[in-house]
Amino acid sequence: HTRSFHVTGVQTCALPILAGVGPVVLTTTSRPLDDALVREALERDVEVFRGDADDVLRRMRDAATQMGADIVVRATADNPAVDIEAPGRLVRLLLSRQVDYVCEHGLPYGAAVEAMTVDALRRAADHATHPSDREHVTTIMRRDAALFESLEDRKSTRLNSSHVKRSRMPSS
Repeated sequence: HTRSFHVTGVQTCALPILAGVGPVVLTTTSRPLDDALVREALERDVEVFRGDADDVLRRMRDAATQMGADIVVRATADNPAVDIEAPGRLVRLLLSRQVDYVCEHGLPYGAAVEAMTVDALRRAADHATHPSDREHVTTIMRRDAALFESLEDRKSTRLNSSHVKRSRMPSS
């Protein structure tokens, strides 16, 4: 059985970082506002899936289903500084632990990605009734232990927030 991996919902600036895990798919809305992002993705030969603006969970599930994925690595536009090794690390952890969902904690804000099985995405889409679960995709996976086996990896990584120093940019 061959597994296919898809990275979805990725800002164009993160595409080179995540492309090593599997095909990159930009999942975005059908709103005209996102047309420029879609054009930019297509210019880079990135697959695009457009769907509902408010039901991100359904959009993710439908994109993964259309692409024939078994596993999804989710990197959102809110996280433009993804740790280059995180997608591969999470996929390996998801497969070795045989869980539905995995994420890492302790990374600086804006550096996290999540990995989940497409089966978990489908179950989440079938069971999520709260609007915030439909918008934030994985909240139900982290919250509902009866439906999902989730793993939040809290071990220290090289990109742990304690190793990042904040500094001010010089003013011009």
